[in-house]
Amino acid sequence: MFPETVETMNLTQRGTASQLKSRKLNTARDPRRSSPEKNSKETKSRRRRKRVEEEVRTNAERNRG
Repeated sequence: MFPETVETMNLTQRGTASQLKSRKLNTARDPRRSSPEKNSKETKSRRRRKRVEEEVRTNAERNRG
């Protein structure tokens, strides 16, 4: 953006513009945020289930040993 346009903008516009920019950067940096289907409820629960199963397995092995 050109400095002249920034000067003519009021503060609220400048704020929202920077927020949009940071939001765009965040989605680019964080792949989970960019695709909504990856972050759906079912995917989260599936991920949680997988993690819990893994914990149960490691605990069982630890208790056996």
